[in-house]
Amino acid sequence: NFNSNTTSSDSEWTHQIANSFSNNVDGIMPFCIAVVTGIGMFFSMIYTAYGLASFPIYLMRPMTRPEQLKDTKNLQVELKRVDSDLDMLYTKYRGKDTWPPKDKAKKNMLERKKKQLQIKKERADSSVSQGPKYRNETCCEK
Repeated sequence: NFNSNTTSSDSEWTHQIANSFSNNVDGIMPFCIAVVTGIGMFFSMIYTAYGLASFPIYLMRPMTRPEQLKDTKNLQVELKRVDSDLDMLYTKYRGKDTWPPKDKAKKNMLERKKKQLQIKKERADSSVSQGPKYRNETCCEK
């Protein structure tokens, strides 16, 4: 007992405090676990509340992906990369009549991608040269 008036030396009180912690481990561990669990539940509740509140708003927003190939310079770089991949495939199978299905599918995919990139590049070039359109009319055609 800390409040008892015993005739002990001055350094014995530190031993009493240390002994009280070592003797009372059975009560300290559940308390620490409860405190950590309570803190975790608090942050979990806040995180879940934010998630439940923001989920409908996220669903209402338009699902637009960022246009990586909007810039004509990026379009040209991507088009060159696709052309080089196609050239590599064509040189690999030059003079052969049959292609493996994996490479044939890759060739078809690269050709489709090349056509899409060319269309995007043409649209980007035409929109830059003609200016903004309003109902498919430029300012000069009105």
